[in-house]
Amino acid sequence: MSADVVVGADGIARCAWATGSLDYLAYHDREWGRAVHGDAALYERLTLEAFQSGLSWLTILRKREAFRRAFAAFDPDVVAGYTEADVARLLGDAGIVRNRAKVTAAITNARALRALRHAEGEEHSTGWCGRTRHHGVVGPGRAPPRTCPPGPRSPRRWRPGSSGAASSSWGRPPRTRRCRPAASSTTTSPAVPPPR
Repeated sequence: MSADVVVGADGIARCAWATGSLDYLAYHDREWGRAVHGDAALYERLTLEAFQSGLSWLTILRKREAFRRAFAAFDPDVVAGYTEADVARLLGDAGIVRNRAKVTAAITNARALRALRHAEGEEHSTGWCGRTRHHGVVGPGRAPPRTCPPGPRSPRRWRPGSSGAASSSWGRPPRTRRCRPAASSTTTSPAVPPPR
């Protein structure tokens, strides 16, 4: 067995990082590596990961219930209606990470999700429509080629901005690169993405 895997007292093999605390253990067993479905659950994950930037994930896990209270159980429709008074309230809440940029990004992201749902329709807003055109087994680390049938706006999906806190690029189609011919097998240069 790999050094990255540890068998616990309960006989269950887990990633070694999960054995450091009960919070990590519960997260590993119930959530880590599993798909997240539904707007509130996806918005929660996005928000928590943005707040985690620069901090330990364990810190965020331990503050998760306070985040749920502060952000209306991560209901994006409620958070989208937050005002400057709500920002001030959140910045005074010692139970969460009090960072103005992250708080305002969470509100902006809720508004972007609401706008995306309005533009795309509920079924397609976050890319999980419950239908797939892929048949057969999908191996670890591989996703079906398409989770929703193509539509007139199918390239538009819920995408966070590059900073992890901002959301200015949500709903925009992803940038694409032109494919380059594969290097010959005699090339010894490292695999580096082509320059833009």
